[in-house]
Amino acid sequence: EGTIGGSIELMRLEQAKKVLSDDLFKGYQGTILCVHSLSALKMISVHMALIRAQLDYAFENLSDIRVFNTLVMAPDWEKIDCNPEAIVALDGFLTDVERAQVLRRFPHARIIEVSDMVHHSADMAERLLPSDDQMRDLFRTLRRYEKVEYSLELLAAQTGLSQDSVLCAMRVFEQLGLLEMSTQPLCYKLLPSGKVSLENSMLRRELIRLQQLKK
Repeated sequence: EGTIGGSIELMRLEQAKKVLSDDLFKGYQGTILCVHSLSALKMISVHMALIRAQLDYAFENLSDIRVFNTLVMAPDWEKIDCNPEAIVALDGFLTDVERAQVLRRFPHARIIEVSDMVHHSADMAERLLPSDDQMRDLFRTLRRYEKVEYSLELLAAQTGLSQDSVLCAMRVFEQLGLLEMSTQPLCYKLLPSGKVSLENSMLRRELIRLQQLKK
């Protein structure tokens, strides 16, 4: 399919699956797969089962220096503390910033980006990003529960959002300097701030851009 800047290989999904089967999964180590949505996770998990791939699974971070073949959901690339031989973005990278981050962090890895997931990415963006009113409602809920026992399930139930959408909105708030958070387990701290605009969130802007790909 081609390359981006000579460093990221663009492939259709079926071609990427063949590379995984024929090359990258000949051994048990060295390859990181990444997905950003539950639908992509379900899709690729079925394929991995069909080819009897031996995979570990992780959420956001990975620090095992042995780099067993691992499927990472919603990777935080600054927390991927190992040296993979190959990285395969099965539902693409969300932003140019993410692409640049991966290239910077893993200059010696073979990096493959699946290129024919446009509609999938647009659907994912629609599911992930709450409306502005929903985000404001969530922020009020976060204020209410900051000092008491809470969980992701509780926050989702209180706002009528999916758990994925709650995490997405909290990442937007994090980018705007409204809170600090970690996810294992979910923990957050609201920060003092003045008036901010949701439009200043790079994540929100990128998800809106992805939504517009369907139009």
